[in-house]
Amino acid sequence: MDTTMDTNKRVGNKRIWKIALIAVVSVVVLFAGAFLVLWLLMGRPSPNSVDASLMRTRTFTAEELARSGLAGNAVHMVQQIELAHPIFLPIPQVYGLLPGDYEEIREWFLEYANRPDITAIDFGFAALRYIATLQDGHMSGAVYMRAEDGYFDPIAQGNVLDVTWVMQDGNLFFEDGSQVLEIGGVSISEIFAVIDRYYFHENEIYRDFNYTLVSRYSKIIERAGGEVLADSVAVTLYDNGDITTRLIPHFIPWAFNPYTDDVDFIIRHEMIDDIFYIDFRRFVLGDHITETAAAITQAVANGTRHFIIDIRGNGGGDNRAGMALLEAMGISASEGAFIHRVNRLAANSAANGGHSRFDFPIWGLFGVDYLLFDWSLHENSNPNDVFVSVLTDMFTYSSATFFTYVVQDSGFGNVIGSPSRNAPNLFGNMVTLYLPYYDMWLPLSYGYFMRPDVNADPNVLWPDIMVDPAYALDVAIEFLQGLE
Repeated sequence: MDTTMDTNKRVGNKRIWKIALIAVVSVVVLFAGAFLVLWLLMGRPSPNSVDASLMRTRTFTAEELARSGLAGNAVHMVQQIELAHPIFLPIPQVYGLLPGDYEEIREWFLEYANRPDITAIDFGFAALRYIATLQDGHMSGAVYMRAEDGYFDPIAQGNVLDVTWVMQDGNLFFEDGSQVLEIGGVSISEIFAVIDRYYFHENEIYRDFNYTLVSRYSKIIERAGGEVLADSVAVTLYDNGDITTRLIPHFIPWAFNPYTDDVDFIIRHEMIDDIFYIDFRRFVLGDHITETAAAITQAVANGTRHFIIDIRGNGGGDNRAGMALLEAMGISASEGAFIHRVNRLAANSAANGGHSRFDFPIWGLFGVDYLLFDWSLHENSNPNDVFVSVLTDMFTYSSATFFTYVVQDSGFGNVIGSPSRNAPNLFGNMVTLYLPYYDMWLPLSYGYFMRPDVNADPNVLWPDIMVDPAYALDVAIEFLQGLE
């Protein structure tokens, strides 16, 4: 009887092990199948590994990791940025972009943040200086803190001069043509030097954008040694041989972008004679994109072949929103190449278009450090023979810049206006990096985009027709009418 019980127990144990083995194998097969499907849906990226010893990253001690307050924020910030940002990958596409003094500035930031007497504003400036080394326009000037009514930029919020001036030929001018010589008693060149210290620019257009915008920040003026009065700042001007001083009020909100402020739509379209005109303010997916794409498809079926896509002032968003419009025209175009650094942060935020993907960090379990999406060999096609004119200005940014160079490099259209302040080859695809103390956060890039045409300028997106953006629509209409 005991023998029978032992035999039954052994048989039962074998069955349990067999069931467990089948279950494990089934899970592995399902997981592998799901991963294969995801890989195919992602465009069959190439998984790659790197030699970690070649990365210019830092190992933190237990004591450093135990820091709290602003010092703890600095440690967490540097550690996570070095784990996630593509600039640290020792690969040809980004090699040499990280500046030679990166380590020196990093160590200065960590030491400075560990001082007991620094304020949140001090930390904000120090963080901006460190972030500027990353050569990333999307991250430049972006460190945020919580206030009662939401998050704000501690450097800029509530400290903007109520004035309109623009950069021209390396100088700053009022709308009336008078040249700015000093702000707060400090020369404009000193103001610009401080801006360059804390705000990275991808090209000269981005530099002029920074100078135009950030020179209005009272805290920047003070950082340069300028005097900020209780309710105004003295600005010294040169006009037709005369030097005068004006008191400019500050602490007044100011609308910087003339195209996207107070708009009540994301996208709209209309026919201008036989040209399909699209006024596109934000790259956001939704019914508005579906409806516009359907209208485009119908227009093509009715014989429309000329399109204008106006993305002056468009700050970007989700690439797919723009590509959906081209697909509706029947266009299939190469999107270039994209490097996605594998990191756990990518699974924790849906920032900038829903990039929250559980599968990205899993690649790291297989020793993968980055995924390379290479669409450069994609065959361009335009079976309906449509022509697209894209209107741009310095405010055309991020996914809007991406969309523009896809059209330009495919050869199915042209660009009219002024250059975008984005470099075509740029870091992007943002996740949110939350810092552990004082409720601070910043955006963090985990991707690097490269335009399809490797012979085109990677630093500036030059229009085919350079014109004042205010007249770009008229020029585009005249150009397309001349094609008929």
